[in-house]
Amino acid sequence: MKLLIDLGNTRLKWAAWHAGEWLGEGSQVLQDEPVERIVEWLRAAPEPREIWIASVAAGERAQRVAEACERAFGLVPRRAVTTAEACGVRCAYAEPARLGVDRWLAVIGAYSAARRPAVIFDCGTAITVDAVTATGGHLGGLIIPGIGLMRQALFSATAGIPREDEGDVGLLARDTRSAVSGGTLYAAVAFVQHVAGELRAALGADTRFIITGGDAERLRPLLQGDFETRPQLVLEGLLAVSGEAGCE
Repeated sequence: MKLLIDLGNTRLKWAAWHAGEWLGEGSQVLQDEPVERIVEWLRAAPEPREIWIASVAAGERAQRVAEACERAFGLVPRRAVTTAEACGVRCAYAEPARLGVDRWLAVIGAYSAARRPAVIFDCGTAITVDAVTATGGHLGGLIIPGIGLMRQALFSATAGIPREDEGDVGLLARDTRSAVSGGTLYAAVAFVQHVAGELRAALGADTRFIITGGDAERLRPLLQGDFETRPQLVLEGLLAVSGEAGCE
């Protein structure tokens, strides 16, 4: 059994894979929990024979999680990194290590599932876009602040906007809190919708549009067109890199 861990900036996801099927999965928002607490969450998974970690979190936290997994399971986790080529996908970056491993694995996960052109929108702390051709050529991507970061920027830079919990979301709001909530949400929707339209024209009608990340479910109902939601896409890519799903 393989335990696959996606350690992001604000969320930890895990999934267990054995004999060609997913045995379980979990997700937890990260605050300032000690590593031991994180490992308690992971103990909900079946006992692993391999552990793979993909991390964009601070190096210290990733190292502590790896060490805690080793203590808990007696296994040294293997760490996924971005490379020039993997699983039939060729990285567009001249220096592949500068591409976040989460973006890289999401591209691999999309390409491994169906070798067609694909555009991936990962909507988490940041909203990232990556595109891949039918022959595995990664074309590069875009990064903008996620919905939460947009809100934080308004709170930090604008004295007249109070730091409040999220308000009701509608096209037009009648209080400042809801105006911030709706405005940042619709900004994200407009970005995704416009980029999808541009890339559909460039890559062709056969292109898959995939949305993932913590805010994917908030955005999907407001998007027009055929967007496929794949919440575990990074873990799918990690599985491919770990040697499954036909990875070279």
